[in-house]
Amino acid sequence: MLALEADIHREQFSREWADFKAGFQEFGRAAKSTRSIVTVASVVAAGASAFRRLRGGRGALLKLLAGAGFVSALWFAYRSRSR
Repeated sequence: MLALEADIHREQFSREWADFKAGFQEFGRAAKSTRSIVTVASVVAAGASAFRRLRGGRGALLKLLAGAGFVSALWFAYRSRSR
């Protein structure tokens, strides 16, 4: 009788543990997704700020280099999000 009860508790515990693990993994995926979105948003904000500063009469080459830097930062942020 005690062995049967122990088996029942063991099965119940393993099911609860699996549910806990699945919930924790889902939380991890959501946190990772949120972090990626925040990263992309911060890169976009930094790029917009850089473009605003460059409007002050600087040369076209500097604007081109800043644009290339902005695009590469967006690309790396996008690639890190897709992983």
